[in-house]
Amino acid sequence: MPSSGTSGLPRYPKNSDTSNSSYNRRDHGRPRESNGYKRDTDSSHDHQKFIPKYDNHNRDRYRSDDRGYRDNRYDRDRRDNRDNRYQRDHKDNRDNRDSRDNRYNNGYRNDRSDQGRRVGRERPQGSAQRSNVVPLDKIKVENSMWDKAPEGYEGYSAALAKSCGLFPIPGATAKNLDIEQVKRILNRNQKFRALSLEDSQLTPLDSRISKTLIISGVDFNVVEPEKIQKYFQNFLISTIIPGVNYEDHSVDIRLSNKPDKAILEASKSIVATTLLALNNTEIPELEVSLNIERPNEYIVFNSPASSDGDNGDEVYDDIIESSNLYTLTNIPFDTSREDVIEILSKYGTLRSLSIVMDKLTYETRGIGFFEYKSLNVSTEEMVDSVNQEELDTNRLKCFRACENKSCGYEQSIKLSAGLLLDVVNSPNHKVSKHKTTKALQFINCFTLDDLTNETKLKGLQDSFQTECETFGKIEKFFIPKPAAGFKLGVDELKPEYGRAYVKFEDKNDATACLNGLAGRYFNGRLVIAGYIDDEDFDLGIF
Repeated sequence: MPSSGTSGLPRYPKNSDTSNSSYNRRDHGRPRESNGYKRDTDSSHDHQKFIPKYDNHNRDRYRSDDRGYRDNRYDRDRRDNRDNRYQRDHKDNRDNRDSRDNRYNNGYRNDRSDQGRRVGRERPQGSAQRSNVVPLDKIKVENSMWDKAPEGYEGYSAALAKSCGLFPIPGATAKNLDIEQVKRILNRNQKFRALSLEDSQLTPLDSRISKTLIISGVDFNVVEPEKIQKYFQNFLISTIIPGVNYEDHSVDIRLSNKPDKAILEASKSIVATTLLALNNTEIPELEVSLNIERPNEYIVFNSPASSDGDNGDEVYDDIIESSNLYTLTNIPFDTSREDVIEILSKYGTLRSLSIVMDKLTYETRGIGFFEYKSLNVSTEEMVDSVNQEELDTNRLKCFRACENKSCGYEQSIKLSAGLLLDVVNSPNHKVSKHKTTKALQFINCFTLDDLTNETKLKGLQDSFQTECETFGKIEKFFIPKPAAGFKLGVDELKPEYGRAYVKFEDKNDATACLNGLAGRYFNGRLVIAGYIDDEDFDLGIF
């Protein structure tokens, strides 16, 4: 241990003259000229300057040996500090230890149980106690986010009333208006707003339900859904289907909320219609026979027989999905199109016949679709008669390609913005009325920012669910939201995002909730409400 007498003395090189003006502490006692520089005494200059002594070191101010001396300087500094520490510890002997420890009792620390907090310091103002923190699931939203209509104005939103000019500007005198006069203004404004919308058309083929199928009749513990998905994709890739391109071959299969059923979602409705033709067909690759059906929410486009491009007796090779389209299966592989036309022409005038062909062999895959211009017999007689026909010992199978056997929902017109309000206010036979169910769906309730913010979504969900509970006892409440780490533009933006689903224990409560919340504003957004089939809801088809 170094003695205390040498503590703190500067470390000069031996035989060095510290009084010499050429001595530089940074250069460790070396003369300045030995540092790679020399003094310029050129008489042509009225001042002195330093110029490099070694031209080959212009890029580096210090030579390699200079860098070594410079680095050693830091080593010596660290060594000095270390030596000083040892000297202080040497002075601080056992006798002085008690006085050093006493400082902990003089305003710093009381004992070890204090956990390091200094005595005498109070907790900062505004700091929260852990025991007072309310869990996120216990927080109640004070603002319900729902608009409130005054008495007599139920069914009219605040935004609509404001757009009609019924509310005075700030500071102006309020007008006394008759409630009937106000309602006439509101109704007239609603009509004009509907007419000002763009003329867009909607058919059932645009819906997501038209692209959805339910698969059952197989043990998914033995036959995994991925194997069924791969089989369907290989079938589509190797098949020629009118109106289906290469990018339309992708299908998605997932297990439903019930373990004995799976949900298939196709990219196009015609793809789902084609795969439906495989219902109750033995699949050798899977060694199973699949049961394939439409959801109960499926709507049939009940359009009249198409006469576009009518060219005499020509039979077109296209597929138009409607109530007039029929599926023909169990067609022999070597059967020609003319042979099928000959059989079907017995019962009426054909408009179209499209046989699904193999891309490599151009042989039929056993599936065809046809449509009549007119029938000589009734539809039921035609179907029964075709089912009795045979081709090369194969008994043909015929059924409607687009049909909802369970609910019978149909739509016979293309809905536009101008017709939509009329259909809603005056239901008619052109659009089937939905059956009363326990399950409801609310559209246009949440933004993507709401769904990706857990704290904000928790408050909105509690507010929405609380309002629904005022109408009756709820069996299930559900808000679809993106998975964690969702990125807009990268991940899929599913149609059910922004919706809320609720199922009541009683149908009457569901109807009351539908009538009470539809058309109101929640969080500044107009709520659109409707029924949804109970079985589809239980399966997870939204």
